[in-house]
Amino acid sequence: MASLRREVEEKIADLIAERRTQTEREVTRWRRKCQAERDQHEQVLRHRALGHYRRCGLEVVRNLVASVEEHVDRRFRSLDAEERRRLLTLLAQEALSRMEGAAVLAVSPGDENVVEGLPGVVRVEGVLEDPWGGCVSRDAANGRHVVDNTFRTRWSRSEGFLAAQLGVALGGQEDDIERFARELRIY
Repeated sequence: MASLRREVEEKIADLIAERRTQTEREVTRWRRKCQAERDQHEQVLRHRALGHYRRCGLEVVRNLVASVEEHVDRRFRSLDAEERRRLLTLLAQEALSRMEGAAVLAVSPGDENVVEGLPGVVRVEGVLEDPWGGCVSRDAANGRHVVDNTFRTRWSRSEGFLAAQLGVALGGQEDDIERFARELRIY
């Protein structure tokens, strides 16, 4: 009877051990599955947060560039007549220096007399509708070589560079956002 009892106890112990091992494997498998789901969910949240941050950053850059453009616009609109003439003369001289021969200059209506005496100018046309001012020169012989030296064109060329530089200046903050989010357990 004692041997039968020992045999039954051993079988029960073996069954318990086997069940415990099986349960531990299932718990480990379940924990891994839950961790994988949490990791995937965290990755999705991180991706969304960084996407939102980038969109906000782009909006900040757009607003800053628009603000600078408004400031530049106010500055050009507030120039006195003497300063406008001085700037137009400089822009025209620069445009003419890039021409290979005689040129026709397009300027804002009323500014024709400012540049008509410059060397290399054959004709001046008051047809340029740009509130910021400047000039466009074209080859008098065939009109193929054109130099657009208006402030608006200069702004357009530099606007992308300004936006890129602002983006670079703001761009290094993504790591900070991720660190703070981890510390706050946002995702």
